[in-house]
Amino acid sequence: MTTAQIEKLIKHLPPDAPFLADFSGDFGGTNVPVQVDVWAKACNDPAFGSKFIDSFVRLGKPLPDSITEPEFRRVYAYVSVCGQSEDRDVREALALEHPQNTQRRILLRCLLLREEFDFAQIAQRMGLSVDTVRVYEALYWSVRGRDRIYLASLVYPQTRQVEWAPDYPLKETPMNLALRATMHEGISAAEQLLGLSNPVEDSGASDHAGALASRILSNANFMAKLGFLNQNLPATDKALRVLRAFKPARGQQPDHATKRQVNPVSPAMAVSESINRILTDIEGGWGVRLGRQPPTPVDAQLPDAA
Repeated sequence: MTTAQIEKLIKHLPPDAPFLADFSGDFGGTNVPVQVDVWAKACNDPAFGSKFIDSFVRLGKPLPDSITEPEFRRVYAYVSVCGQSEDRDVREALALEHPQNTQRRILLRCLLLREEFDFAQIAQRMGLSVDTVRVYEALYWSVRGRDRIYLASLVYPQTRQVEWAPDYPLKETPMNLALRATMHEGISAAEQLLGLSNPVEDSGASDHAGALASRILSNANFMAKLGFLNQNLPATDKALRVLRAFKPARGQQPDHATKRQVNPVSPAMAVSESINRILTDIEGGWGVRLGRQPPTPVDAQLPDAA
């Protein structure tokens, strides 16, 4: 549901709608018109559609004729007569919010985040009808056609700072973990988290080693960009361990037999060679170019992280 659709819905809310009950226009220390408060809340609430319908049902009022979206009209018809009408698509969409459907709901929300899946593809992967997916998105998870700032605010309401807290994987909800994995790695990461596929592979060790080393170094570099180099963080400690693991001892040449056994273009070798070049430049290159003595080796300056 787009912001244009949300604006239309706001205009048709009855003045005594439950959704409008607690708005004052007083936020951020500045009094503004109440409609600004309502607009900000509605546009940032992915479940505004359900609250819109609920307002009319609670008041016993019919939907305005200008509300032509079939998802809203079908839901109102189903809910206003206490489920006596037969509409399987609406029933299944509403049932997805039941605690027994937590896993299914998480996967559906993850799929709706990814633009490469249209409604038909999502329905096929979920074993649902296309109309059920459309109704659920309109009611509870309004993310289609929205900008990336809005999506990021849903997935990271407190920014990525939450990821630095101790025991983060255990303290966060499965929903948040799955949504974040989906946003950065794709739907397969969410499926692995939910237990729908096996993330553990028994092959491609060198590929995994190179990928893991790259991620650790990239994460530490991200911390550095944020100005955290003077902090004692696990991310930088892990990065130092990677640097040491890939760095050969001074003056030591790699064994030729070992070199022949490893694919020279493997990710692990590529990472190793890149790190060696960086360390060589740090330890000697800069000092030579400046006419100075090479600095003390990195290992001698830093405490053993083992």
